Amino acid sequence: MRWLTHQNNPITEKKIASLTGLYSRLPASYLALLRSQNGGYPSLNAFPTNEPTSYGLSHLEIYRLAGLEELTSEVNYERENQLTWPKLYFSADGPRFLAFDFSTEEPSIKYIDYETLQVLDVAESFEIFLDGLYMESFPLEEAANFPLEKRIQLFYALPTSQKGQLLEYLEDTPEKQAYMGLLMDLISIDLPKALELLENQLTYFRRSLTEQEVKKLFEALKNTDLEIKQLKELEKLWED
Repeated sequence: MRWLTHQNNPITEKKIASLTGLYSRLPASYLALLRSQNGGYPSLNAFPTNEPTSYGLSHLEIYRLAGLEELTSEVNYERENQLTWPKLYFSADGPRFLAFDFSTEEPSIKYIDYETLQVLDVAESFEIFLDGLYMESFPLEEAANFPLEKRIQLFYALPTSQKGQLLEYLEDTPEKQAYMGLLMDLISIDLPKALELLENQLTYFRRSLTEQEVKKLFEALKNTDLEIKQLKELEKLWED
């Protein structure tokens, strides 16, 4: 597994040395990932299971891996369904979580679904969990129904030729800040498609956009081969 983006700084050895409590028992394989980047989107998004889950008959999904400061021992869903074993959650998708279980000497991995009240033993260790991860493909035309983190992870995992297609399916998403952030990244890899999608946003969804988001994209376009005339036309479209 590798990180798909490099948006977060790595944790320091000083920080690792200062860990206490359950944090001092975090798996070495997890800390090794954080030495590269302190949380983010993994290149693999699924893990096989022996039982059906709300994701499918034989797998669970993971879209984002928590950084050190994002780990938590409690979530709101536990107010009605308390789990007594010592744990730290490292991935979340609505009511579905993955957690380190510290009731064993080597922390094992559990899957918890608070909506269906399902708890699964997933892997005996985080290292085994990493080794079992694989890439599950999803139909892009259904992307509008995916949770936000799944859309973002999918965007970064897709080949360049399909990233613009994904954003096309997501044009009317209400989560414009995230969408414009992905559009920003598309500028450097598929400028023609990015321009097409930006023009659509400025034309049909301008009331949902913020000045700050749009200005960031304009600034990014200034660092491309885009002709000044084309940029001026986009700026005029926004201002009119």
